Amino acid sequence: MTRDLWVVACAGVCAGLLAGCGGGEPVSVGTAGEAGSGTAAAATPTASWAVTPTGSMESAPDPDSTAPISGGATPSPSGVLRAAVVDEIRVADHATFDRVVVEYRGTFGAWQVRYVDAVTEDPTGQPVELAGRAFLAVAVDGATFDNALQADDTVPHLSYAGPHRIQVAGANVREVADAGDFEAVMSLGIGLDHPAGVRAYRLEDPSRLVIDVGH
Repeated sequence: MTRDLWVVACAGVCAGLLAGCGGGEPVSVGTAGEAGSGTAAAATPTASWAVTPTGSMESAPDPDSTAPISGGATPSPSGVLRAAVVDEIRVADHATFDRVVVEYRGTFGAWQVRYVDAVTEDPTGQPVELAGRAFLAVAVDGATFDNALQADDTVPHLSYAGPHRIQVAGANVREVADAGDFEAVMSLGIGLDHPAGVRAYRLEDPSRLVIDVGH
């Protein structure tokens, strides 16, 4: 990690990892490519370990699950990339929930998804305008949109080539936007039509953060 962010809380609670991502195929809205320019993301995560989400990934999250959700870091399997680079952002409208998937090259670290009154950019604190009436702040440690600062003779330079602001015609999700990229902590803001239950978890092979929001 490049920031001293993580003071692990909730000792004894197990990290929850799920083995598959069910439901229909999400719509791909951006991919990463060699070199290029990067941008930014908001709100730094607090350290704790995520409990395995309850319920089925094929059904809507519990409508009462609106508390912050966070996950502990896992080590990179190869160590080739010092910070995971965003490869794709996908959004899908399922029968009873919307799904946002952020896929990475490399393995990201600790993360947090939480409701906020307004999303602000990290590190400037400037507001990030988002469509909708309810907002989620997403922060991921050990991740970036562009790894130019980590690249050298042994680490390839990769950059996310997709849009940094995505308007969505989901039943609840209205917009996904870059909210900062600072010291290998990348952030997103998600604008929703209304508050609803949220489920978030990480999957591997490839490494990705999945966020489900009820309709």
